[in-house]
Amino acid sequence: MSTIHAENAPPATGVAPLLGPAPIEAGTHLDPERYQREVRAEQLKLFCQQAIRIPVGVAFLAGYILYLFWNHVRHDLLIAWVVIVCGALLVRTYLSRRLLTRNLTPEEVDTWIRRMTIFAFLNGVFGGSAGVLFFPYAPLTEQALLTMMMAAWSAAAIATSGMLPRTFPCFSIPLLAPIIVGWWRSEEHWFTSLLLVAFLVYLTLYVLDAGRIFLAALRTRFENDALVHELRAKQGEAEAAREKAEAADRAKTHFLAAASHDLRQPLTALALFNRLLNDSAQDQETRRIAGHIDASVGSLERLMDALLNISKLDAGTVQPLDQLVSLDEMFARLEAQYAPLAAQKGLHFDARAAGNWVRTDAMLFERVVRNLIENALRYTLHGSIRVTARSAGAQVVVEVTDTGIGIAPAEQEKIFEEFYQVRNTERDAKQGLGLGLAIVQRTARLLDCPLEVISKPGVGSNFRVRVTRADPLPPQTEPGLGVREFESPDLTGLKILVVDDDETILTAMRGLLERWGCEVRTAETVASADVELEAMGERPDLLLVDFRLRNEETGLEVVRRAGERFGRVPAVLITGETAPDRLRAVVESGLTLIHKPVRPEQLREQIERALELRPA
Repeated sequence: MSTIHAENAPPATGVAPLLGPAPIEAGTHLDPERYQREVRAEQLKLFCQQAIRIPVGVAFLAGYILYLFWNHVRHDLLIAWVVIVCGALLVRTYLSRRLLTRNLTPEEVDTWIRRMTIFAFLNGVFGGSAGVLFFPYAPLTEQALLTMMMAAWSAAAIATSGMLPRTFPCFSIPLLAPIIVGWWRSEEHWFTSLLLVAFLVYLTLYVLDAGRIFLAALRTRFENDALVHELRAKQGEAEAAREKAEAADRAKTHFLAAASHDLRQPLTALALFNRLLNDSAQDQETRRIAGHIDASVGSLERLMDALLNISKLDAGTVQPLDQLVSLDEMFARLEAQYAPLAAQKGLHFDARAAGNWVRTDAMLFERVVRNLIENALRYTLHGSIRVTARSAGAQVVVEVTDTGIGIAPAEQEKIFEEFYQVRNTERDAKQGLGLGLAIVQRTARLLDCPLEVISKPGVGSNFRVRVTRADPLPPQTEPGLGVREFESPDLTGLKILVVDDDETILTAMRGLLERWGCEVRTAETVASADVELEAMGERPDLLLVDFRLRNEETGLEVVRRAGERFGRVPAVLITGETAPDRLRAVVESGLTLIHKPVRPEQLREQIERALELRPA
């Protein structure tokens, strides 16, 4: 026996749910026949729900009548009347409960409405029989009390019969008729019968009016449901399309994160081993081979860094700074770097900032402009590349314009997707990775700098970035540029614990650190790190820990346990994570952070900073 749970639950084929109307398909309207079926099903449902609550009140009423007439009527007759009245109500209650757990066809709904009407009539007959069996033999006081209780019982029936108005007269007339006849026969109190008739007519009219209001409310509800279902169907289509796109984007992000992490592990080991090879080489040929390896590692690192930049932006871990930026200074740096590269391709490069200042994150905004310039260099074969800035009210419009191959209108949205490249179906690595514009779009959105592209195939492209204009700094307060000169500190004798679940990386890291004069211990898990810390017997000078370890452990746990044992211990966190949720956890740790693949120079620099031996 299946249970109906909600009004919108789909019924079995050919079956209407008792607990509510069947779902209405989008684009359909309520036809009269279907409306009648749904209304009758709802009426029967509400009737059954109310019928379940009746027996308790009737049991108290029957008990009081038993007490009231105990000394005036035969006991066996009283008990039999109580048993019959309560038994009939219990049967109806049982059937009502069963009906609420079933799916009924329209024909079964009509059948049960007729049955419930018959039950109402029988309950009225059984209850009203008290007017025949008890009323004539009782004193006036008991007669008056019996009349009050029967009238109250009839009024209480409104709560149930209002759902099926026909059941009210079927119940109330046989319930009150014997009492009405009894008072009519009284010579002194015949007027009471007229009052009871008026009371009965009033209740009946009230129930019929309430029934009409109830049916009108049901009709309005069903019509609203039809409209809601139609709207939901249209929204559902849009939501399904959105979820499909988001699922594809999440799958892509997770794949990139997993692939990036797994690639960074051997790449880190390769970079460290290559430094050991280069430092140990005794001949020029070995150094030349190490140089080729280093160049290949550098290409892979650029791909990993691009993926990391995208993941950082998606994770929300990049917090832009509010800075005053001189576009003249920025454009001068850009021209010094890219003008020679453009000249090698026979292109004219020009950058003019026109003295504009802007308020934004200097590093992130320069990255946006750089990526746009590199994109222009990649796809411009002849002509020129111009970088300009012009005021536009409260904004400055920075434009990168080229005379390159241009972008077709159908492709102008796709160019901001990861790994999408115009006219590079062969995936030629010399034409880039296809990540530059994806980073540009995410960074511009982070900086709240609207990005536009205007392009025509065969003519060229114009990328525009709008940024908030700022007043220039007075000349005397302009920040100067300078580089602090210092010698690299000696790391000899430093006690370092390295924790990584990759044995190859541990071997390479030990070899490099020992070459720098450090005393190195290694561990692959949190537990083995505890063992090594115990064996050291004193606070290590530094912890080098990988973020992701085995069995869902992280390097943060190693740092925490070392802190509990020795107090604060300097630590450098190494990670190959690009998944947005994990990146947030890494950044929130507040530790010195290195992203894999790790270059030896980068590793030494971060070790010195963690030990406060090198200025930031």
